[in-house]
Order: sequence, then C-alpha cells, then structure tokens
Amino acid sequence: MSFTWPLQRIWVDLSREKITKERVAKDFARKYLGGRGFNSRLLFDLVPKGVDPLGPKNFLIFGIGPLSGTRAPACGRFTVTTKSPLTDIFGNSNCGGFFGPELRFAGYSQLVISGKHDNPVYLFIDDENIQLKDASQLWGKCNTETQEMIKEEIGDPKAKIVCIGPAGERLVRYSVIFHTPHNLAARVGVGTVMGSKKLKAVVVRGTHKVDVPNPEDYKSACEEMNAIVKKAGNPNFVTMDSLEWACESGSLPIRGNLGKTHVWPYAEKLSGARFKKEFEKGRKGCFNCTIRCKRDYSLDSGKFAGTKGGGPEFSVTVFAPLLDIREMEPMLHMNSLLDEYGIDYSSFGQMVCWAMECYERGILTDEDTGGLKLEWGNSDAVIQLIHLVAKREGIGKLLAEGEKRAPKILGRGSENYIYHCKGISIVSDPRVRPYWAIAELTDTRGGEHLGASYVPEAFPKDFVKKYLPDIPHLTDPNIVEGKGKGLKWAEDWVSLITSCGLCTFLWHPTASVRLPVIRVPEILATLISASTGLKFDVEEMLKAGERIYNVEKAFNSREGLTREDDAFTLQKRLREEPVQDGPGKGRVFKPEKILDEYYSARGWDVKTGLQTRKKLEELELEEVLQHPTGNKTHV
Repeated sequence: MSFTWPLQRIWVDLSREKITKERVAKDFARKYLGGRGFNSRLLFDLVPKGVDPLGPKNFLIFGIGPLSGTRAPACGRFTVTTKSPLTDIFGNSNCGGFFGPELRFAGYSQLVISGKHDNPVYLFIDDENIQLKDASQLWGKCNTETQEMIKEEIGDPKAKIVCIGPAGERLVRYSVIFHTPHNLAARVGVGTVMGSKKLKAVVVRGTHKVDVPNPEDYKSACEEMNAIVKKAGNPNFVTMDSLEWACESGSLPIRGNLGKTHVWPYAEKLSGARFKKEFEKGRKGCFNCTIRCKRDYSLDSGKFAGTKGGGPEFSVTVFAPLLDIREMEPMLHMNSLLDEYGIDYSSFGQMVCWAMECYERGILTDEDTGGLKLEWGNSDAVIQLIHLVAKREGIGKLLAEGEKRAPKILGRGSENYIYHCKGISIVSDPRVRPYWAIAELTDTRGGEHLGASYVPEAFPKDFVKKYLPDIPHLTDPNIVEGKGKGLKWAEDWVSLITSCGLCTFLWHPTASVRLPVIRVPEILATLISASTGLKFDVEEMLKAGERIYNVEKAFNSREGLTREDDAFTLQKRLREEPVQDGPGKGRVFKPEKILDEYYSARGWDVKTGLQTRKKLEELELEEVLQHPTGNKTHV
C-alpha cells in the first residue's frame, strides 16, 4: 500500500488514553508544506497564551515533510514542536536519522500528543495499529538501554525509536529527545515536555511505499540534485573541525562569557584531525544521505577506557574552550554521558560556565557546590555536574533550571554573568561575529544559530546575483547594508527546507558541503510540486517559508514578546566593553541598524518588532489576525 501527500495525522490524548486519526487537508499542506510548518501552525492554534509548558494543556508535536523518506538527498529530518519549558515561548527542534522516514512508511505526516499519563508509557505505531504500552520497566533507564529493551520486547531490532533519558524524566529544562547517538532533538527542552507527559518513547514500524503524483518530474529532479552532490564529492570532515576555525576567528570566549581572553592555544588537541586519527571508529549517515557526517568513537585506554559514542557535535566542543577543558578524552566522555542522560550540550555548557564564573567571583561557594571545586579546566568537576544535573541533586538542581531561571533563583548578582537571548544560550561572542549573532537575536526559539545558519560572506556570489540581486554587498563583511535583508531570506529558506524534511547542512547555500547551488531552488520547487501535486515555483515556495516563520513570530508576540526581547542579556557588557584580544580586539556589539533593516525587510513594525496587519494578510494569515489573543500579535 502507498499514500500520497499529505498523509494522516495521529492525535494521542494521554490523559484519556484516546488515539484518533485524520487526513491532513490539502489547503493546509499548500500553505505550510509539512514538518516544521505543519507543527508551527498547529501549535499556534492549540496552545493559547499562558499555558504551562509542563502542564497537560501543552502539546508535543512530531512532523515530517513531503520529501521525508523519498529519493531526495538528505531527506531524513523530522521536527518536534512545543511550548518550551526552558524559554516559555515557541520551541522546536529538528533531528535527523531514520525516525522521520519510518513515520512516512507507516502512513503518517504528523503525531500530536496532549495530556499527561498517570504512569510511564510508550507509544507504539505499527502501520495502522497504534497503541500505548506500559513503560514502567523503562523509567529511569538511560537512552541506549531503553531502546535495546524496547526492541527486545517488540521483537524487532529494526524499529525506529525516539526516547528520553533520566534528565527528561526529572524535568531538567533543557533535556533532549534521543534518536541515536548522532541524532538528538535538542535545545528547547522537548525531552522535558515528553517527560512531563510520562511518555518514555515513541516507536515506529512502517511497511508502506512512498508514492508521488508526478513520478517523472520527481525522478528527474532527484537525479539532478544527486548529480550535484556527487560532483561536490564526499568531504571527510567532522563538526569538530569548526572548533579550530572558531578559535582562529576569535569568536569563542575563553574561560567565561565576556571580558575574557579570546585566544586559546589548545584547539589542536581537540581538533577534527586528531579525532579522526586517534578516536574515530567509523562513519554513518542519515536516511538517503551520502555525506555521512556522523562519527562513531571509542576510548580504548586511559582513565575513560570503554567510553563509546557518536559525534561529538560542534556545540559540545564549544564548551571546551568556554570551560578551558584542554583534552579530547574527558570531552568525549562528557559527550557520551550527556547523550545517555539526554541533556542538551549547549545549555549545559553555558550553565557550567555561569557557575564557574560565579564561583570565581565568590558568588557561589564550596558550601553551595557541595565541595566541588568549580574551577576553570576542572574536567572531573564538570563530569560530576553532568550526573548531578541529570539527577537534580545538589548544585545540579539549580543548574537544571536553565539560563533563564537559575540566575533568578540564585540571585546575589549572578544575573550579570549569564549569556542568553530569550532564555537560550548562544555559542559565540556577538561582538566578533555580529551577523551570525543577529540571527540568534531574531530566531523564534531564542539565541539559536541554526534557525538561519547565517554566514553572509559564505553565500556564493553567483547565487546572490541570481536570487538576491537587491543585496549586492551581502558577501562583504565590512558593509552593514543588506545584512538584515539577507537574514530575512536565510530564515525563510531554513523554514522551508526543514518543513520539507531536508537537512540544512546539505541544502543551505552556505552549507559546509559547498555544493554548486545555483540551480538548487528550482530543483527544490520541482521536488515539492512533483511529490505533493501542489504547484510551487521558487517565489511561492519561499512565501511558504516566510508564512511559517510569521506564524512562529505570532506565537511569541501573543506571549508578550516585542523588539526588546530580540536582545542578549548582558547588553551593557556587549555594548560598552570591547573584546580584549584576538582578531575581534576592540569591537563592541551594536545591532540596531541591522535590526531596523531586518524588521523593514520583513514588513514588520520597526519600533515594536510586531507584525503588521498588511503583512499577515499578504501571507494569507487572516486566521492569525482573528485568533483570540491576550497580547497583540500585530500592529
């Protein structure tokens, strides 16, 4: 049996143990494409202002795109969307692997979970047969063991599973949903919401075929894109390679957040080259991806012998210089522990950084830490903190509250040493990388760089000339004009490709794979049209991406966010204290000019940052205008 897009939507009410299905409407699919778009609009409709993210009225939504599970390159992504318990605003997380395609093979494009079960359960989707199963025996287990036990119970080692670890069960506010050691839905606390609902795992087994309305155009577009990928080669890189570049650029704060040195001579010890030579045990890829950027590793000797894992991703290597962790082995061990417990790398690293700076300044004492010496470079202390945070014990209970809450709970002036936007930490100093930082300011989730993957100087010049002709200086890092317009385009593009189920790493014009991308938008428009039967050209396709981003913006505006929230904490330090050394020496961060241009490019009100009625009507979002709200979503 095969199904054409859009597929069915599964509704699961955990409080009532009720499971229903419905067909997704074609008009809804035309406007929101799939995956991220489906989820974002549904969250806006289902979760009104003021809902407790950890209460039964919050929803947890899984979605895949029209290209998920197809022949399109790198189509293994799925999106998880919810109101974030870390930030209290819109939250989503995009994840790779094989779970998304398997959901497609089972015949579904979306899974919508509400309520809260009294006891631990997991959801088993076996094609048309969907049931809740007891997970009491799994509660408290780490992620790998959880998946092994489920596969043994159902008798299928090939079932695709997402689950939470002890951190999600104990409501660590930045816990993740684990799919494989290489694929995590992270950052905004989606695993925390899953834990609040007593949902340990979702298991999928699908046997249906993928069918498309226009197979000839679809096949031709897939072959063209595959040829482009093949021509680009298969680069032998790991995300850790970016650590050396970031250190060389002077954008990574060392030993703390701001006002510290930006020169760190130990990057080579944690380099991708050393990792590949000494620790890598093999490469893996997500569904239908030949890049195979995922890495397996193991430590065969020394203090951490026996440690195994996948990755590590860039975000876990970032807190090596941030915390002054100078050796590969403890960092890899930390990576494995964080994966197994289900803890977000970036937020954890930022919380430890904050705690170490507070300890250095005497704000936190040995009595507060339970005797842990939170000194820069103390990897043993960091490892101990991972256990404490996952169990919410000792100082870990405070750190588990995240960037927004922990400093308010502690007080004592500690609020001056946290570094986040809208409740989520960022990975680099905005004074050194201002255009990257602007994308973190405006992201609908908070300070997250992947929402735009915005590196203006990396856009191919022929691409800019063809698709962004009104921004001729986009690639010039010394010219501010045009950077706000370029950011708007990048956000819409990422909204689009993640809604389709595609990987940003491969499909973004500034992707590290460095494809010859001049034809990519036309190829993608053909793929969407051929796979859905809904006609899209490049302009209409990008309009869908813009529509999706505006729905997410409206969700946050309804919660009370305005332009003032598009700013980092520590504004005074960013604006008044220049970088002390490194390539960014002497710089401060003043985002106003770029933000003004960005809001104008979006058609939003420059003064408040709110959307305008005209823009929402232009995007066919009349329902958003009419939706009952507390705070204004527009002007």
